[in-house]
Amino acid sequence: MQIIDKRYRRLIPLFWCLGLGALVLTFFISSPGAQAQALRKGHLEITNPLVNGNAQGHAGTTITLKGNNFNSNDTINLYYTTNGDSGQCTNNGNPGDHGLQPFTNNTTINAQDDGTFTQDVTWPDAANTPNTQYYVCALSDNVHALSTNSFTILQSDAAFVFTPNTVAPGSQVTVTGTKWLPPQTLTVSISNGDNATPVVSQTVTPGADGNFSVQLTIPDTAQPGTYNILVVATGDAALKATKQNALTITQATPTPAATTAPTPTVGPTPTPTPAPGNTGGGNALSMLIYAMGGIGVMLVIIGVVMFATYSRP
Repeated sequence: MQIIDKRYRRLIPLFWCLGLGALVLTFFISSPGAQAQALRKGHLEITNPLVNGNAQGHAGTTITLKGNNFNSNDTINLYYTTNGDSGQCTNNGNPGDHGLQPFTNNTTINAQDDGTFTQDVTWPDAANTPNTQYYVCALSDNVHALSTNSFTILQSDAAFVFTPNTVAPGSQVTVTGTKWLPPQTLTVSISNGDNATPVVSQTVTPGADGNFSVQLTIPDTAQPGTYNILVVATGDAALKATKQNALTITQATPTPAATTAPTPTVGPTPTPTPAPGNTGGGNALSMLIYAMGGIGVMLVIIGVVMFATYSRP
């Protein structure tokens, strides 16, 4: 019996090592990070709106998510987190325990037959801490994916000015904006009420620095009064600015009716009146000159004939 006991006692350290190893392996397998890695890893990125490779915007900004390597027709739940560790992007247990918060809208999307998707979603209102980088976590039953790039909340300091303050119908108003980031399509409009149909509106896209300038022509039919000017991003409900009752439109200046110049009346052409003293007197003088000339010629001829006659021997 003592020999058998000694042999069993030699196996005790081996059992201890095997038991300790099983406990260590159980701990690592049961950890959230290990369970997350047990899920098949998909791929997710934010493709719009991008500034230097990362997305930027505000609560309410429309972003575009692009994913692949999911299962065919997967139902995918969306969460956001400030933790860039992909090991925290797991659906094991309560997502909130891993720092994941669900999107307030567009919370689920469906993958295509090939396991890919491209989806526009609205950034949650609750994730709005300025200058904070957020990541998107996409989870299905068997696939997890943390976005490869982040979404940074920008401070809402976009602004605009305009000139002139008073215009007449048919004139132009110049609107100049600064810090409209991220650059995207903006709608600039003028209306006489918060929900009224704009009397004029125009779209413009700011440059990379967020600045823009646009001219709006006041229609000839605009009624006199005070008007609001509104600038709002097409895909970002939070990126907007308004100036209430800031622009005055005056009464249109009436165009004077054209006056037709009177047509001059053509009178009869006057007959030239002879200068006094010339009527009849000129003809009598001419006749006298002719008569005197004729008499003189006759006397010369008579003188020549008499000379010839009386000069013969």
